[in-house]
Amino acid sequence: LDEVPKGAKLIKEFASCYDMDMGSYIVSWECKKEIISFIDKHKDAKYFEIISLVDDAEFSLYKNLENNDFIYDKLNVTQHSINKMKKLSQAGLAKHRAIEANWVIKAHTNRKAKVYSANYHLISHDGKRGILVRAYH
Repeated sequence: LDEVPKGAKLIKEFASCYDMDMGSYIVSWECKKEIISFIDKHKDAKYFEIISLVDDAEFSLYKNLENNDFIYDKLNVTQHSINKMKKLSQAGLAKHRAIEANWVIKAHTNRKAKVYSANYHLISHDGKRGILVRAYH
């Protein structure tokens, strides 16, 4: 992994796309335009950071399992294993969303931009699904 450049300062503005379909990591045309416009505006940035956003409702399977714990014995699972699977599913979807946004940035800058994915993701409780892109100068 590359080292994040030291001394870079976060700018307050960011690009955001909250329109991804449930369980999807496909970047819409509108989202691509938003990211590209942001990259063009901050082309002198030392690097860009991508933070993924998943919606709690995207994982209704786990919510249903949590609400119907009578089935745990039949499925040979516990509340702990359900929570672990939910967390891993969220992290996996978040990672794929960041990868797709990374490709949008790399393609637009002919692979010149330094892009890093945050080591965390955000969880929305109001239906937002997508990514945030931040710039550091």
